[in-house]
Amino acid sequence: MKKILFLLFIFSLIIPLVSFASIDTNLKYGSRGTDVSELQDFLISKGFLTGQATGNFFSLTRNAVVSYQISVGVPSTGFVGPMTREKINTELLQADTSSNQAEITETGLVVSIPTKDDPVTILQKQIDSLLAQLRQLNSQVQAQTTIQQQTQTTLQQTQQNVQQTQQNVQQIQQNTTPPITVIQPSTPTIVKDLIVTSDKTSVQITGWSSSIITAQFTENGKPVPVEVSFSGPDDSKKFKIVQTSSGSECGGIPFLIKQDGVMGGGCSQDGKISFRYQPKSLGTHTVNITANGISKSINIEATEYIKIDPKFKRKYVYQDLNADGTGEPVEIPEYPIGYQNVTIANFNLSDADEPFKISNINFESDIEKDKFIILSDGYNIFDDNRINNENTNYQIKIKNTADVSTGTHNLIIKEVFVARLNSGLISNIEGLPITFTFIIK
Repeated sequence: MKKILFLLFIFSLIIPLVSFASIDTNLKYGSRGTDVSELQDFLISKGFLTGQATGNFFSLTRNAVVSYQISVGVPSTGFVGPMTREKINTELLQADTSSNQAEITETGLVVSIPTKDDPVTILQKQIDSLLAQLRQLNSQVQAQTTIQQQTQTTLQQTQQNVQQTQQNVQQIQQNTTPPITVIQPSTPTIVKDLIVTSDKTSVQITGWSSSIITAQFTENGKPVPVEVSFSGPDDSKKFKIVQTSSGSECGGIPFLIKQDGVMGGGCSQDGKISFRYQPKSLGTHTVNITANGISKSINIEATEYIKIDPKFKRKYVYQDLNADGTGEPVEIPEYPIGYQNVTIANFNLSDADEPFKISNINFESDIEKDKFIILSDGYNIFDDNRINNENTNYQIKIKNTADVSTGTHNLIIKEVFVARLNSGLISNIEGLPITFTFIIK
């Protein structure tokens, strides 16, 4: 930079009277001033722009710049930077030189033919040398400013939306009506899904058998408020999932599920709805589930009811139990007098087609009945809260062997009645009577 300044200083000393028009600053859309006027005068002289110079760089001026840049082979950006200014200034210099030559001719000055040692020739050589150095230094400066120009271009692209709005206003000022570019905001993608499951796909036709169908509607994997309808040949229901608020009846649980035509509702953490479908006719029942425009279906096969009664299953009594609860299974247990709560009968019942509980046991023995107690897994067998299955163990125990005479005794289980919890029927257990034998010694 110091070298450029020095050369310019020397150049100014040698040819102080030589001057020409030039554009010394970068110009772009929206620029104003004398440089813009000089640029417009130049473009008018070249036929790229019509009218008079206004000093305002708007669309007409930018379009003329683009046309000029195409004609001289520089990037057609509409931005007057170092490359475009160099082209324009060169042409302006040539124009000024021609003008000076015309002035000499017009005034009648006689220009002598310079010789090798003529002062004018020497001065011209010095000028040519200085111009060559200036061109070399200008190339170096231009290479350094290329990165700056690229950065400026990137910034221009980033500011495109703002400039477009400014352009619309300025175009109106110049009596033009360019199309207004509307930038639409991007719409986030929402993935909707309806998840449908069923606890069973085959159901016997009874007054209690049913299939529980569960539905959950999500957006982007999360449950949201929605209306869900279930529709089958024998039944249909419509539910509404509502977002709860703080202090609502759900106490912080996010969703309240309400059924159409039914008072109240239930709270749900995950927005799942369960629909109990009871088929009333044989065949395949297609249940359709719909939520927020998404429909899915599930097939439930309805079959004839087959009644299955629980069966009596005798188990051995374990005697001489070890600390870990193991011992020897015996068919006829033996107990000395003075033992309490000794097991003399052990059994369970196989699964039935519906839940049940024992309602009555009819047994006989040579010992009074009040000496016995009957338990299921350690609890009173007639407890109302006891629901039995094939894993439930039943024991008949003697309260205290001291109340029983020594010798061999028998206990005969003649009948066991169970109450079916769904149908309300009472069934007698198959496989009876059965005799348990035990010894008190």
